[in-house]
Amino acid sequence: MSFFYFPPLKGQQIELLAESGAIMSGDDPSSNALLKQSTYRAATLRFSLPADSHKIYSKIYNFPSHGIGIYSATFNNPSIGDPLSIYYFFKTPVIRKKRWNAFLEIAAGVAGNFNPYHKTHNPDNKLIGSNINMVGHLAIGVECDVSKRFSLGTSAGYRHFSNGFIKAPNFGINLIPVTLNANFKLSKNNTDNLRGNIQPFQPHNQISIFYAPGSKNFSTEEKNYFVSTLGILFIRQINYKAGIGAGLDLFYKSSGKEKVNGEENDLSKTVSSGMYASIEWVLTEKFRINTGVGLYLFRHPENDEPYPLYERISARYTINKNLFAGIGIKINGSSSDYIEWTLGYTFKRDKNTYN
Repeated sequence: MSFFYFPPLKGQQIELLAESGAIMSGDDPSSNALLKQSTYRAATLRFSLPADSHKIYSKIYNFPSHGIGIYSATFNNPSIGDPLSIYYFFKTPVIRKKRWNAFLEIAAGVAGNFNPYHKTHNPDNKLIGSNINMVGHLAIGVECDVSKRFSLGTSAGYRHFSNGFIKAPNFGINLIPVTLNANFKLSKNNTDNLRGNIQPFQPHNQISIFYAPGSKNFSTEEKNYFVSTLGILFIRQINYKAGIGAGLDLFYKSSGKEKVNGEENDLSKTVSSGMYASIEWVLTEKFRINTGVGLYLFRHPENDEPYPLYERISARYTINKNLFAGIGIKINGSSSDYIEWTLGYTFKRDKNTYN
């Protein structure tokens, strides 16, 4: 009699990926010179799980997979470093056929082993100011089955390394990688007979209140400043996959006390506000990606709010029926403003069932 029980594997895969591609130029001329001296190569080992075939979101997204990747890359340039990363990915077939599928993939994680900027030891690297950074990836591709247990694929996408201005400089590294992948299925995952009927979606309203603190560094010679967002967001979820809405933001940056000139009091110098339009991509009943484009109602250009518009992208996970947590990034133009570590509460009347 065994004291340990290991459930049978159903659809798990081991994936090997090899990657190369173009390094995009940025806004800093000296950093562009460094990038021109670099070449990008990477390899990844991934373990993926199929989504629960009986769940409604699995059926909606053509039975996607998700998992963890361990990534190793080189820029063949000691001034940048050889990043190592661990990340989470979600891959959903856009078109699924018997022997092949076309897919969309998103991924996010943390990356280390950079050689960050140092005014004495590494002054040429103004791309990355910290050893630990965030990495995000978006790709589209195709996969073809060679046998019941083995498939080959290729994809092209966009990859970004940044620390969200937790530490300057932070011009970031942007890549257009092309990837070849080999997938080894540990067992067959037959979803042909599990589609069933999907109940019509009942649109509903959601109102979320959230608070998102963070930290911002303007330059290598300065301290970090406390920043935060207090927001309210209205979303009308129109179908299983999408919601649209609008919100209001109240921003606080303690740096305004030192950077904003004029006769305003300290509170006025540190506070700004905006309104924004939002689109949410709903991946499951618990996980969604929120994007927004906002217009400042009140701002301080001296306090790194140079443009009338701002953007946001964030990932949010529902902890229980109403409470959610997430991580996102607020953007000014094409430059990161700060990372938002989000905690919020949603009021909703959702009559849909997801099992």
